[in-house]
Amino acid sequence: MVRFVPPLLALLGALGCGGPSGPVASPPPIEVARAGLLSPPTAEAALPPTWPDAPIEEEPEVFDPTPLASPLLALAPPASLVPPAPELCQAWVGRKPEPPPPCTTPAEGLAALDWALEKGPGNEQDARLVAIEGCAFLDVGLVRSVRVERAPTECGDALSLPLLHAPSAGLRGPFGHVLLGAAGAARAFRLAGSSAPPDRGALLELAQLLRSMPRSYGRALALAGVAEAWDRARPRREDEAMAANLLAVQALGAEGVGDSPRVERALAALARRYGWLAEVDALRWPVPADVDRRPSPPRRRGAPTCSHCADSRRRAVSFAARLAEELPSFAASQVIGEADLASPDVLRVWARAGTLPLRARAALPARPSEEVAQLVAQARLTLGLRYMDRGDVDAAARLLAPHRATSGADGRYLHAVAVAFRRGPSDLAQWTASPPRGSDFDRTSLEAVARSAGREVADREASHRALFALDVLRTFEAGDRVGGREELARPLAELGAVLAGGRQPIFLWERWNSIRSLLEQIDAQPGYRAGGPVRLIGWPEVRPTGGTWREPTGTIHANVRAGHVHRTLRRLSHRFEPCFAAALTQPTPPSSVRVHFVIERQGLVPVAVVESDPPGAKDLEDCVKRATKRLEFPQPDMGLWDVEATFRVR
Repeated sequence: MVRFVPPLLALLGALGCGGPSGPVASPPPIEVARAGLLSPPTAEAALPPTWPDAPIEEEPEVFDPTPLASPLLALAPPASLVPPAPELCQAWVGRKPEPPPPCTTPAEGLAALDWALEKGPGNEQDARLVAIEGCAFLDVGLVRSVRVERAPTECGDALSLPLLHAPSAGLRGPFGHVLLGAAGAARAFRLAGSSAPPDRGALLELAQLLRSMPRSYGRALALAGVAEAWDRARPRREDEAMAANLLAVQALGAEGVGDSPRVERALAALARRYGWLAEVDALRWPVPADVDRRPSPPRRRGAPTCSHCADSRRRAVSFAARLAEELPSFAASQVIGEADLASPDVLRVWARAGTLPLRARAALPARPSEEVAQLVAQARLTLGLRYMDRGDVDAAARLLAPHRATSGADGRYLHAVAVAFRRGPSDLAQWTASPPRGSDFDRTSLEAVARSAGREVADREASHRALFALDVLRTFEAGDRVGGREELARPLAELGAVLAGGRQPIFLWERWNSIRSLLEQIDAQPGYRAGGPVRLIGWPEVRPTGGTWREPTGTIHANVRAGHVHRTLRRLSHRFEPCFAAALTQPTPPSSVRVHFVIERQGLVPVAVVESDPPGAKDLEDCVKRATKRLEFPQPDMGLWDVEATFRVR
């Protein structure tokens, strides 16, 4: 698909600089009995058999350098085969270090790592990481692997290969494979993005080489890089890209890692074709921030490691938790001692990030405490919903079941979500085979939680989140249909009744605003047909460009907003029908139109760019552009959204 990002962003440079906008209106005082808006209470149905937990395969401790013998990964490949690293990589390769701290003992090595991970402006943190790379008491490759994960994909080989080809002894398998995977991802990225048509044969050969790596987090990173390469290949090779993204998501999911940006890119690519995947992540339950935070002076270079305090920048309380918070979770799991891997403060950090590395999972006790069980269940449920893996969902249900009576409102909500999805599709292959239906899920437990709003704040919030989850599951009911007006009116009434009671979580306001806006736009123009054809080809590609939306207790994933955009375009596709009808009267109407627009902070569309295929249908392009700029989207405080969609004309 043709991209129009630079001109649009230039036109919109002044947008998005205002503060976040809140709900656009207050809900009407809808007087309706809460129980009457839910299905009649029913007994819990028998659950399907529990899936066994996936075995934990140890990553090879010894680094296998065999792939480095290939010309595709050699230190100086032929210039005609792989384009050189771009100029921007020099800033990473030639980074000047800050003055290094003392590092003559193991304790000083840990203190140096703690100092280097302190957040700072610009590239200050990376300069500190460069300063400690030579510390004799840190694993060879640890710091470089962290820097590689944070650097642009296309710079991975420029950072990794010098260390991989150096005769330094002691490069452990886990870090060596991360560096090798990053190098392969960079080569694939540049092969696919060269100015000439990409060398498909070379890309296939490199992909096969990286797939042959031993099972490791580095292999998963490499496969994610190959997927990104196919996404950017010109012309775009959709089938190869989708297959590569599926493989990457499965490999990353097998590692239990949910905090890698490579995951988000692969999932966003899958959502272009399987847009319903963007809906599920809305059900995450945010983990509260640590409450036992006491101010202390900022870290000083070389100062002893503080084990039970937090600094003025609100880092985690314990040293192990700080490592979990500041390092990529895979690297943190290699550094944190085995005794701390299953501690509540470390697990709380990982549950908040939606990740649980395999090494941490292996360190869990056979009978964890209620607190540990709930944190692990939360992390695994998030992983299960992110990777569409029923094994993780079932593991979360098993961990939560013994504590249902005492785990509180949040535990009951998590268990209800796990029970609901135990009846859904079992793995990514089933999720991508066809859109799920609402009847695929067991909503009995969620409806019970939704009814149980008590006086306690936690009970009310769990009830509201259960209502929200039920509304998300109801969006699956329509399948490929647009859905009728009444399918919007019911959740609007439910949420309106909740919101009329006073201050509620922002995600409920957003959901209510989204449905209200859709109804208003549907009612504003005659001709809406609920069963009418949806002319969207595939699913829109929605990219956030304005940051991450946060509420006080955690982050709501950007895919939640992508789901709202999907639904809005599907529901309001009737707005384009007059344009398509007029185009079909022409002797040679185009087959499709590609629309690219940006949604600004208030949900409006100030600029749209339209191209017909084949080009030249100016009247159609102008009509679609006018219709696009009249749309409104739910966008309270997310910044800019960049959207591409294709509509079928014939």
